Amino acid sequence: MSAGARGVAVLVAYYVPPAVGIASQRMTGIIRHLPEMGWDPVVVAPRSAHYHLDPASADALEGVRVVRTPNPEPSRWLRRMVGGRDQGAAGGGAVREVRSATDSPVGAVLQRAVRNWLYVPDAQLLWIPWAAAAAARVLAAQGRGRSVLFSSSVPFSAHFAARRAARRAGVPWVAEYRDPWSVAPPQFGTTPALRQVLNRRLDHDIVSSASAVVVTSEGTARRYDDVFGEAIRGGLHVVRNGFDGVGQDAAPGPHAPLRLVYSGTLLSPSYAAPLLRALARLWDASPGSVFLDVFGPAEGWRAAGGRDGSFLRLHGLVPADEMPGHLASASALVLLQPDEAHAQYIAGKLYEYLGARRPVLAALPPECEARTLILRHGELWSMESLDEPSCFAVLSRLGEAHRAGLLQGPRVEAERVEPLSRRAQVAGLARIFDELVRR
Repeated sequence: MSAGARGVAVLVAYYVPPAVGIASQRMTGIIRHLPEMGWDPVVVAPRSAHYHLDPASADALEGVRVVRTPNPEPSRWLRRMVGGRDQGAAGGGAVREVRSATDSPVGAVLQRAVRNWLYVPDAQLLWIPWAAAAAARVLAAQGRGRSVLFSSSVPFSAHFAARRAARRAGVPWVAEYRDPWSVAPPQFGTTPALRQVLNRRLDHDIVSSASAVVVTSEGTARRYDDVFGEAIRGGLHVVRNGFDGVGQDAAPGPHAPLRLVYSGTLLSPSYAAPLLRALARLWDASPGSVFLDVFGPAEGWRAAGGRDGSFLRLHGLVPADEMPGHLASASALVLLQPDEAHAQYIAGKLYEYLGARRPVLAALPPECEARTLILRHGELWSMESLDEPSCFAVLSRLGEAHRAGLLQGPRVEAERVEPLSRRAQVAGLARIFDELVRR
């Protein structure tokens, strides 16, 4: 982009710092790298996301214009009705976790009913007019300058706010789906048929209105193309999650214990149970020879039978800027997504794993995009079936390689993972913006 031709990108996003998690990290990366691509970000976000919060992470937005709006959320009211409450996490309370209302049986039933029949398009529906008005004001102030509007889901309410603002301002609008909506295969529970029809209609409204649609995986792109085809008038683009802040390699030496690291939320306790049993066998045979450090909510691991102590160490949520160091100091990184329903999903943490250039110990469907990415950009140690014997066998081989000095140092060349860096991916997004304003 030539000098003097800078543009303004108005980003409508629910998850930005101090909210924590992969969605917030993705938006932080976009905000960080867009300026070097010729685009100055202005963020439209809620005053207080109903999510895990890390106040220290707000430093990532220093120097960036952020317009905070009211966000009345029915979820907060539901929480009060069923007795939900926030709770401090490990790490000195630096990160505040939010306990799900489904911890209560009554809350689970009520939440399911409300989500299916009242939250349209989702629990942030009351944020739509506030976010739309704020984005429209920012765009109006830009006059005839180079401007583009970008919205990221979930929540899908961000798209409806952006669509309203784009129509008022007459600017290009890019709708990003970090995960698919109505085209997603059944995963955890089912959606009533009538609600699925409504979701498909609303999804069509978004993809047919946006100037361009961005998704984060090839699998999601295929699903949207198969279902909506030519309705996606502005093009369908893949901009992957990426990694930033690779820590300095500090993998344990061959005489130190084997150290496994799991980052993020456990999708199901049943995925962890066989791994924990296999680790217990290794520990019983050689106490102190292996540790599993979990950086994320601890409830799922406890439900799987894990106890903090001996080989399992539950750290809770930690600030995002600490994770590269934890990943880089692991012997191997654990990824548990064995169900076929996960085949099209790529966990955002996988890119951080690959960026750390450590071996990935994974339970994945036989043919899935995540497996392909690891084979192309990293080193895969696969648990072909997620049961105790398979886990024990691969852990034993991993331990032997560790003691032989084969797991120390970066395991792949930097050139293999560079295409997945956050900077490289944001450059692709900036090219989409450039093309839209040239039309």
